[in-house]
Amino acid sequence: VGPGEHRVIAMAHEYLIINGSLYWVLAALFVWRGALQGMGATWVPTLAGVMELIARGVVGLVLVDQLGFLGVTLAAPLAWVGALIPLTIAWFLQRRRLLVAERALADTIENIRETGQRSSKKSGADDEGGAVVVIDVNSGEILAMACAPTYNLATFNADYNDLLADELSPL
Repeated sequence: VGPGEHRVIAMAHEYLIINGSLYWVLAALFVWRGALQGMGATWVPTLAGVMELIARGVVGLVLVDQLGFLGVTLAAPLAWVGALIPLTIAWFLQRRRLLVAERALADTIENIRETGQRSSKKSGADDEGGAVVVIDVNSGEILAMACAPTYNLATFNADYNDLLADELSPL
């Protein structure tokens, strides 16, 4: 860019302002994509990548004609939003599975405490913890897992000393 190229600088400024203000969408995309891959739902991030590619193509064919450079500027953010659609749906479905596993574990622990029954020779009246892993027997995919006791990541730093001293060792 040479001296007097004010239009190029203005276009770059517009591009950076629009894309930069929407980086939070990209951050959510990275977090959800990584989390879902870590949970074993590898097909969802792949589908999100395909959606992102399709969104870029559609924006390139439709919005650039209609909006010019603004259409080019919106291509990446709109592609990120397109990728978030399957990720968001899968995230909430996966979260629902995890909540079901957590609820089933809590109910089982409570039932063992109330009845005093468990499979070993000891009484279960003092049981306060356990773990569950739900696995698809056909594919081996981990569908959900939960443990109790657990801890809240939002208050982890404030609760750290209490968690460290807890007899049930939630850490």
